[in-house]
Amino acid sequence: MIWQWQGKTYETRAALDEAKRRYYEAISARYRARHLAKQREGQDVHREAAVVARRGQPAGPEVTPPGSAVPAEPEERDDLTSIRNVGEGIQYRLNRGGVWTFEQLARLTPEEFEDLTGVSVESVRLGRHIEQATELAKEARSGEQETAGPEGA
Repeated sequence: MIWQWQGKTYETRAALDEAKRRYYEAISARYRARHLAKQREGQDVHREAAVVARRGQPAGPEVTPPGSAVPAEPEERDDLTSIRNVGEGIQYRLNRGGVWTFEQLARLTPEEFEDLTGVSVESVRLGRHIEQATELAKEARSGEQETAGPEGA
């Protein structure tokens, strides 16, 4: 019997299993290295946020480092599932990472979105998740300004 996997042909089941084992070990090693690098960067994120806060600029979305407890749910929260291709699972992962609003999601890079949700950078770019969040954040802000306008007059 002949087996095919990833465009290659294998004569024995043992050869196929060995190829898969090497492939998944390589992926696992790359993931572990990337994960450890992100953890080290996460330690610097808090220092960087403090520096940005001293300059008087917004610090961006607060992201919970891996292994931390889930952040408490804020009073203001948007339904992130209104973004196309974002279901309850992705919303849960974003919330677990401290992203609760369209504004916070709009400030993420595709790489940060991937780290929080596991959705590939290519899928984020094709799905336009961040662009949709930016548009929804603008709509939310304009809706707040329209509501606040007549009351202030």
